[in-house]
Amino acid sequence: VGDRQLAQVYYNEINNLPDEDRRRLRRKQRLYLEEWVHLVDELREDLDDTEARVVVHAAIGAIQSPLFHNTGLADDQLRVLLTDSARAILSTSRAGAARL
Repeated sequence: VGDRQLAQVYYNEINNLPDEDRRRLRRKQRLYLEEWVHLVDELREDLDDTEARVVVHAAIGAIQSPLFHNTGLADDQLRVLLTDSARAILSTSRAGAARL
């Protein structure tokens, strides 16, 4: 939330990196994602690997959603809302997910 401008540069400029730098960065992204998928696999026995991957992508998407628009919320309020949203998406039970 506090570094939105830096994240915007990252998203806007990643394709302008030299090929080797872009590949290295994309690999780091995949490894980061795989760490989250592994954790969700351990916590959500009701999900298979593909479903866990979708849940992780959804949580990351929710967190990154305000990168390119002004929410009008104070940073502290936005942090709480995004954290609550990600937790709901990553919910450790289908019952928790059903509340959405």
